[in-house]
Order: sequence, then C-alpha cells, then structure tokens
Amino acid sequence: MTLLIACISSLKSIRFSFHQVKSGPFFPLEVSANPNNQQLRFPQGFPKAYPDTPIAGDKVKLECIAFGYPVSTYNWTRKNNRLPALATISSNGRVLVLNRIKVEDEGEYVCTATNEKVSITGSVILNIQAR
Repeated sequence: MTLLIACISSLKSIRFSFHQVKSGPFFPLEVSANPNNQQLRFPQGFPKAYPDTPIAGDKVKLECIAFGYPVSTYNWTRKNNRLPALATISSNGRVLVLNRIKVEDEGEYVCTATNEKVSITGSVILNIQAR
C-alpha cells in the first residue's frame, strides 16, 4: 500500500510505502521534491528586529525568513558599513544576533535569501535608543 501526503508548508511531497514485516516496524521511506518551483519571497514584515525599539546595551535579533522552493540560504550584511564586531549568526543563517548593541550599530541591515534559481533581498532599519 502506498500513501501520498502533500505537505503544503514545506512545498514537498512525501511518499510513504508500508510493508508488513513480522520482525519489527520497518518500512522504506521515499521523499521526493515537488517538481514545481515556488517563487522565493519574504513574508510581510520580514526581515524583522526583536525587540523593534532596542536600547543601547540590549541584545537584538534580526530574523530573516523566505518562503519558496528550492529552500534558500541566507546572508546578512550592513548597508554602507560592516557588521558589528560582536555580531553572530544562528539558525542556519536566518538570525543575526547583535550582542550589547551601541548607538553606532544603528543602520540598515540587509538579508539576502538565495536558492539555485534566484536571490532576493530585504532589509530592516535598526534605530537604537541611548540609555
């Protein structure tokens, strides 16, 4: 018996083949990609900063999410400047973490999402309040 399940959120098809085996619950699993590429896009409001109005000394997370298929990779840059020295990347490149931010870290941060078909960019402007 073969069961086909379409996972809309990940835009992939998963095919499960079940075979009865008396010695245990083993079955082969075949995962195949949807042959239809989906346009790469950012959801409304992304990239986004958490918190959206940070104060100097805070930790800020800039998050980038892109939907589409094939799955994308992410890269963060800062427009007209380098990333702060204490910046780190997490969540497979989706999140830029700015530790102990300073007023000088204000600016436009750009996320580029890339897959084998296309690259898209989105940005978030970070305004930092002094203590």
